[in-house]
Amino acid sequence: IERFIGILIEHYAGNFPLWLAPQQVVLIPVNKEAHGPACYRMQEELEKIGARASVDDRDESLGKKIRDAQMQKISCQLVIGDRELEDKTVTVRRYGEKEEIPYDWDDFKAWLQEQITTRHDDQADKR
Repeated sequence: IERFIGILIEHYAGNFPLWLAPQQVVLIPVNKEAHGPACYRMQEELEKIGARASVDDRDESLGKKIRDAQMQKISCQLVIGDRELEDKTVTVRRYGEKEEIPYDWDDFKAWLQEQITTRHDDQADKR
């Protein structure tokens, strides 16, 4: 099994398809105190649908958190601020893509669950 995992890592260069990624979503609060609790609630909702999610609540700048998520090749990065909480929306930044895609929160959860359960290889589309 170790060889198989090594082959997968080499094949995908660490940029696994969403369904296979060790960490699928990172929620990044703009302000730890103001947006952190909401991020943890959102994390719980994502875990209920089977997603592997975390909250980056470190005392670092927003730019550093986003850069670190990119370096870790986390598939979906969600920056959560006042606007997102008021509108119940999220702006999704996918690893390796420049454009940010806005989603209604419930639509994002449905999209994510579909991506995970259908095991779509979004990396194959880029080859």
